[in-house]
Amino acid sequence: MITWTTYLTVITVFLVGYYILTGLLFFRKEIFRKFQTSATRTAFIGSEPQGELLNNSAFDLENPSPALLDEIHSYMEQAAKEVDLGQVVMIASIRKILSKYPAISDPFIKLSTNDLVIALAESKCGIEVRPEVLRQMWT
Repeated sequence: MITWTTYLTVITVFLVGYYILTGLLFFRKEIFRKFQTSATRTAFIGSEPQGELLNNSAFDLENPSPALLDEIHSYMEQAAKEVDLGQVVMIASIRKILSKYPAISDPFIKLSTNDLVIALAESKCGIEVRPEVLRQMWT
């Protein structure tokens, strides 16, 4: 026999679970950003320590991409401390950094670098950068 108390308890548990899952599904970026500390805010490409990145078989010392990633990380760390940094200033600075590495021609490295810039700009500076803008910088 089901009592009203049991029915209301089950309905309450299901509703709370539903709203938690819905909230996590639609607002996960905002929720996780609130709980991250500045030490744990790293992009997926730069999450490996520098030594492992250089020893990785995908990168060799002839490839400038580790230096590029380090420079982008350093710039984003400094940009995060700027109060009124605009998208135009950030794009110009990223363009200047990318112009130092004309030897990068691998489309995978370009795409990964673009993803890194987008992720760091959004997570550290709160600036949304469109992928089309970054693709134009490589040409």
